[in-house]
Amino acid sequence: MKSTNRQPDFSTKMVFCFSLIAFAIISAATLHIAFNSAPKSRPERISQVFKPFEYPPTPVSEIVKPEFQTVSADDDAMEVSLGPTETEPKPSETEVVAEDTGSENLEEESPFQNLFGLPVGKDKSRGALVIGGGGKLSEEIYQEFIRLAGGKKARIVLIPSAYPYRDMEQIQRNLGGWRSYEFESLDYLHTDDPDDADLDEFCKPLETATGVWFGGGSQGRLAHRYANRKVEKKLHEIVARGGVVGGTSAGASILSQLMIRDGSYSSARTDRGLGLSERLVVDQHFSQRGRFPRLIGVLEENLGKVGLGIDERTCVVIKGDEVSAIGEGFANLFIGPSQEGEATSIFRIKGGQTVNGSQIVRRETSSTGDSTILRKP
Repeated sequence: MKSTNRQPDFSTKMVFCFSLIAFAIISAATLHIAFNSAPKSRPERISQVFKPFEYPPTPVSEIVKPEFQTVSADDDAMEVSLGPTETEPKPSETEVVAEDTGSENLEEESPFQNLFGLPVGKDKSRGALVIGGGGKLSEEIYQEFIRLAGGKKARIVLIPSAYPYRDMEQIQRNLGGWRSYEFESLDYLHTDDPDDADLDEFCKPLETATGVWFGGGSQGRLAHRYANRKVEKKLHEIVARGGVVGGTSAGASILSQLMIRDGSYSSARTDRGLGLSERLVVDQHFSQRGRFPRLIGVLEENLGKVGLGIDERTCVVIKGDEVSAIGEGFANLFIGPSQEGEATSIFRIKGGQTVNGSQIVRRETSSTGDSTILRKP
């Protein structure tokens, strides 16, 4: 029997091809509908999800690999800054060139307005905040903190509770670099029980402290242990009598009253911090993690606040109305809207520069005609 091998005609081929195309289109549409109808995984938050906007990204060549221990893989990974070490290089002497600030003279004296809402003593004495952006901070930053605390007469208290250390022995070993400086005394304040933070005996080192430093880790751990406790009250008293409180990474975020607890680059969950600044909202690892959108969103949801986004290896010193930057990166000062619909103004301050907040407000008021910018807390 002779077999025959019939070839399909042209019309049969066309029907087959159109059938394949229709099947592909229907499958793609089904997948699209299923994906968009599925619930999205997102962190719980108090503030809303903020829409990202275009901003200049940091070139890959300029991103510095931070030198800290990471114990979580998400965007707000818990990080620990081990503080100064004896092997840190001395900062090189570089000439700092201030940016052109226009016709207004920023050296002009301005009356003290306490724009950032720091605690002020009855005798109008003013302390300082030293706010670090995370990563490896230079020795210059730690030296400035100790200078503000009194130099050789400084009585320093370290609070490492943002990171889950095993015991005090590990804390003292990892923070041993602080002992390389000259000061009068060094104490550690740490607990995992929030009730301890209300005990007089626990707070005793803060009674005579002239400088307190918070290490990195999770700002939520710090808020859980110390916010709305006697420790918080004692920290306010230190600044009010002319002392200094500082910290880096999580230890920076905890200093403000409105605190970014966690989130992504474009959304944030907020909480209450220690309130050492009633006006500021601090965000760290700022340019390296592209956190411009989330800080602007928080300011839009909390009118009348001032945002402070600090790059890694960079620190901001706030004393009175003055804002000084130290380090390799930038400090980004955001004057948020005072009412709905207003824009946010951004000022970039590079290491070595000092600006006066009162004069920034004067400039903004003269350009917008809005005298309500940065109302007193």
